[in-house]
Amino acid sequence: MDAIALLKTSSPPSGRPERRRTSAQKIKKLPDSDLDRLITFFQNHPSRHGLSTLAWLLAGLYTGLRPIEWLKTSLNSDNFLLVVNAKATNGRSHGETRSIDLSGLESSELEIIRYHLRNVGREKGLPMDNHHE
Repeated sequence: MDAIALLKTSSPPSGRPERRRTSAQKIKKLPDSDLDRLITFFQNHPSRHGLSTLAWLLAGLYTGLRPIEWLKTSLNSDNFLLVVNAKATNGRSHGETRSIDLSGLESSELEIIRYHLRNVGREKGLPMDNHHE
């Protein structure tokens, strides 16, 4: 809660108007300064879910996945993330699934993704099904 409060008190990026925007106009990632603040906060205030929260944030930044998409995602042995698209309804995506090549990531980044997949119950090799619905 303290970390969220810190983010709420931060000022918006300079040069961006404070107005309601459509999804296409919104910033799609956490600004580096806010991420640095969160990492520092969790390092200085260990908590039960701090490491899991950081893994979720970092894994999302590395992959671009929406939070809901992790529930139906698996990592295969070739370091491809197999994802069921969250926006596959009403023609809002290019298909029901997609694969993301993670072979260009550092080993530490891949380990964070594996850790996060274990946290959400999507360990390596699990099939994509309705297990978590």
